Amino acid sequence: MLRADSYAIYRSSNAYLGVILAERALAGLPVELVRRPLCVPKQRGVGVADLVGGRANPRHGSYHREDCLRWAAKHRIEMRFPAPENLARRVDWLADAARRRLAS
Repeated sequence: MLRADSYAIYRSSNAYLGVILAERALAGLPVELVRRPLCVPKQRGVGVADLVGGRANPRHGSYHREDCLRWAAKHRIEMRFPAPENLARRVDWLADAARRRLAS
């Protein structure tokens, strides 16, 4: 059996769609798909907008979410985005957990 390592950004909705579509495409083939999620905290990485000399635009974020939902619906992939206030709480919780791990 072949093994395929799938590296994808953990918090990316585009990556999520790609992983699900890859799983579907490889289903039934003699391939083991191994997920290797990547998480690059903002303080340790560079955003795509930073690489091209721009800034993230809130309107683009809204369009991006709507576009991902359209693709998810097209491919019958369940996708739900958390409410902004819930997402902010989760990000804070994850950041605190990471700080605790680094401190110990």
